Amino acid sequence: MKKILLICLSALCFLSFDIKAEDISGTYRGNLTVVLDNEVLPNTDITLSKEQDGDTYSLSIKNFNFKGLPLGDLKVGGITRSNDANGMVDLSKAGYSDGPKVALIEGLPAEPTYIFFTSASILNGNLELRLDIQGDPVTTPTEDTRITLVDFVGDKIATGISTPKNNPLTIYLPNPSTLQIPEGNGNYTIYSTCGAEVQSGIIENNTVDIANLKSGIYIIKTDKQVAKFIK
Repeated sequence: MKKILLICLSALCFLSFDIKAEDISGTYRGNLTVVLDNEVLPNTDITLSKEQDGDTYSLSIKNFNFKGLPLGDLKVGGITRSNDANGMVDLSKAGYSDGPKVALIEGLPAEPTYIFFTSASILNGNLELRLDIQGDPVTTPTEDTRITLVDFVGDKIATGISTPKNNPLTIYLPNPSTLQIPEGNGNYTIYSTCGAEVQSGIIENNTVDIANLKSGIYIIKTDKQVAKFIK
């Protein structure tokens, strides 16, 4: 019995998962403006995720476009947070992150870019952000080497995770790396308690491999139901 963990016994498992104002991990959707090109990209998603140390965050923008060129994913790590007395969360980062390569002049090789995390704040699920993209890895961004500024204003997307109190999802943890789900196969998504997606896939043979998850509390959502589990 010690090897079997039944996840449907109390309020821990019959949950309605509400995003708290102080939980900043997750995806924000809004308008991204490439300032110097005066280009607005509506319905852009920016994701904030906790890093492994638990004290810093990374920011990512998928399929970032600059000057009409698809340049792939943009990512800034090592972001720290602080709260003021009014509940606003301020984000900051020292130094710069490596950005995508950009061919600024047609016919010339693409050159590396460097992303400075200028400012960001979150209040009531609304993120305001500015990134300064430079063409030279200087200690402090300057006008002479600036490629563009990127502004973003958007709201956090609710995960919509909820579970009715009848017909709860029953799962078992026979060992530290496997979940057993007797209800059957289908799609699943695992979230952290902050609402950030940490793993997804297809349930195969009534099992889900969770070997890559760190110890902690998680929420799993299947095609049928939702439950909380502890690794």
